[in-house]
Amino acid sequence: MANILNSVRVIGRISSLDGLKLLPAAVNTSVTQKAKLHSVKDTVNPLPASQYPPWDYINNPYRWFHQFYEHTTKRLDENSKIIIVEGNIGTDKVRVGKKIADEFGMLFLPDVPEEAIFVNENGFDQRELNPRLGEDRFYDLKDLYTAKQPQDILGFGRTQLEMFKRRFFNYNLALRHLLNTGQGVVIERSYWSDRCFADAMSKCGYFTREGKTYYNKVYKQPQYVWMPHVVLYIDASVDQCKELIKKRNNPIEKDSPLLTDQYLQTIEDTYKTKVLPRFKIWGEVLTYDLDEVENMDEIVFEMQKLNLEPPNKIDKLKFLDWYEDKEWKWNYLRQM
Repeated sequence: MANILNSVRVIGRISSLDGLKLLPAAVNTSVTQKAKLHSVKDTVNPLPASQYPPWDYINNPYRWFHQFYEHTTKRLDENSKIIIVEGNIGTDKVRVGKKIADEFGMLFLPDVPEEAIFVNENGFDQRELNPRLGEDRFYDLKDLYTAKQPQDILGFGRTQLEMFKRRFFNYNLALRHLLNTGQGVVIERSYWSDRCFADAMSKCGYFTREGKTYYNKVYKQPQYVWMPHVVLYIDASVDQCKELIKKRNNPIEKDSPLLTDQYLQTIEDTYKTKVLPRFKIWGEVLTYDLDEVENMDEIVFEMQKLNLEPPNKIDKLKFLDWYEDKEWKWNYLRQM
């Protein structure tokens, strides 16, 4: 598993299925999704043994001709779900995400690291070209956090746009993995919440007006993307975030001119007014404060009570993306 996650961190893709803890396939293949999450640690009522091995989509990508004999829904079961863990800077999303993934036998995908942006597949770091590029250089997080004035780092907008793209690819990787293996995926952050940082940078003067306008246009481009089943949001005040940032003692974050009250508050406001309301239309949103996420057993218990079955009789749009009664539609999406 460590090798898999390292591959994701470096180049934004999974390089092997070896070592993955895969879920059993659905027993009733006519049911595309089952209602509730099921702990893989349940010894009283365990999940049935898998009937179908995972499709090795890394070495054998699913093509159009595969749909005539290799179908998708036979591998899906209760835990074939997409879960996203969201929250402000420093809110312990990795620990929470890994715990959820472990409880339900899912794959955990961490947020996209800088290496995915600057280091290509041959191991070359594009930042090595910076001495020759002048103002057109590549700006990384260290540049952003240590810039003394916003006007010194206006070129970081290109990096933020690239981060958005990589987070979009990361989410598509999660969908691809689920449809080919049946294993659910827990993701740290998503491309939807990337706008929280773009909005905060813009409000604090770290984004040019033209750059933010272009970012907004690109942000609206992804259309036909299936929404997650569950979003878990870790709620923390600005003071709590500052304390957590101080506690984790990241050198580039220490005494950073960027991490002001206004910056952190704008991230929180964008989450609560623009990002989470959209998630609530299409799936379940669970909000916990910092004290509550210390008790992960209680959170797991509450997650197992959620009815994630499409279509939802009360909220017609909830899980609608996942309500496909025709096999060919599942197979079509799997070819992405």
